[in-house]
Parts: sequence; structure tokens; C-alpha cells
Amino acid sequence: MARNLPNGLLLAALMTAVVAVGCSSPQSQGLANSRNSPEWISRPNRIDGEGSERVIFAVGISNSNPNRALQQSQARTRARTELARTVNVLVQSMVKDYMATNRDYYESMDTSSSTEYTQDISRQVTDQMISGAKQWDEYHDPIDQTYFVLYRMDLDDVILSYRDQMNAAFRREVTRKRIKADADEFEADLDEQLDKLNGMTADQIDALLGGG
Repeated sequence: MARNLPNGLLLAALMTAVVAVGCSSPQSQGLANSRNSPEWISRPNRIDGEGSERVIFAVGISNSNPNRALQQSQARTRARTELARTVNVLVQSMVKDYMATNRDYYESMDTSSSTEYTQDISRQVTDQMISGAKQWDEYHDPIDQTYFVLYRMDLDDVILSYRDQMNAAFRREVTRKRIKADADEFEADLDEQLDKLNGMTADQIDALLGGG
């Protein structure tokens, strides 16, 4: 049975990995020169909204290019890459948090197996979610011709995908005897973790992503 993890500790667990996304991203360095540029350009990776309306945003940037179609394609690809990176790091943090909170379930896993388990779930969620990413806005800087594009993804969809992939991984690993847990206990502890995550505001999670 899981030991209760207060919201503050869950925030700390997520912060360790997720804050790197906003700090290390080259996209975070690109700002429009025009005074009339939209606000979202200065906040390239962030979460906005409340409750079931929380949304992950990412910005893709492409420098001036006489081939407008190529310029736009490059920016859109970069925006999707930024979204994928955010989802990947967030989900890895969530998996690690769950494993740390329920160490007795994973006693049979060594470090290599734990890493494989974490990366596999994160990859599955990211691959599933990135195909549904949507373009939300765009901006072409009239001064230096830089093109910016804003993409979005619903946070609730990421959480639901994470839940599905965690349950699928549980079924695989129980068969391989690498997880020692009752299915009902495993799911109850997963629900507890997601309840805590759902209790966080967009600003709390956004801060972990290096936004705001």
C-alpha cells in the first residue's frame, strides 16, 4: 500500500526533472522584435487554464526564410518537438514519483529495469499525445521576418494517457514478476497520485516547467 505523499512533496518530485525543460530549451531564447507581438511569444513553454481546462503550450520559431512554406514547416516541427519534450519530462517525473512512493511494488527491479520501465511509459504517452497536438496561433515578425507558431495540448489528455500506460505496464510487469502488487491496490494508488496532480493549479505546474 502506498505511503501518502503530500502535494508539496509531489511538487518537489516533479520540479527536479521538469524545471529543466524551460531552462534548457533553445526556443526560450527567441523573442519577437515588434512591440505588437503577442504575449505568448515571451512565454514559450507553459501551462494555462484551471481544472479540466489546463493546457500545455509550446512555441516553435523559425528565422527569416524566402521559402515561406519551409519556414512555417520548420517552426511547426519545433513546436511539436517542444511539446514532446515537455510531455516526456513530465511523465518521467510522474512515473518516478509513483515508483518512489510505492517502493515495495518495485523491489524486483534493478536500476536498469527501472529506467527502462520509466522511459517506455514516457515514450508511449509522448508518441500517443504528439499526434493530437494542435496549432493555436501564429505570428510573423514584420521587422526581422521571424516566424512564430503556438501549439497546444490538453493536460487532462496527457494525464489520461499516463494512467492508461501505467495500467498497461502493470499488466506486463506482473506477468514478468517484476511488479509485486495487487491490481486494485496499484490502481488505487495511481488514482491517489493523479488526484494530487489534478489538485495543482496551472500556475504551480507552469512554474515547474520554467514558465510564467
